[in-house]
Amino acid sequence: MLDGESIYENLKRHYHIAVTEVKEEIWAVSAGKYEAETLDVEENAPLLAFERESYSQEGTLVEYSKVIYRSDRYRHAVVMRRREE
Repeated sequence: MLDGESIYENLKRHYHIAVTEVKEEIWAVSAGKYEAETLDVEENAPLLAFERESYSQEGTLVEYSKVIYRSDRYRHAVVMRRREE
């Protein structure tokens, strides 16, 4: 159980796997029949597709996800902080 910690913190603390690279792509798609029924939208409605790959320090893929969101119910926010080394 994660108990409020991120999946990356969990991987590092419990399995000694440090995620050092994440690739994420976001693109627009049209709802097909399955997506329309599942997401309760009309066919060809605009949707957002997200695909994420996370890699360990050794270059091993440790997380993969691909999800489809309704574009009328999605909000994307990003906060970036630079850590001093």
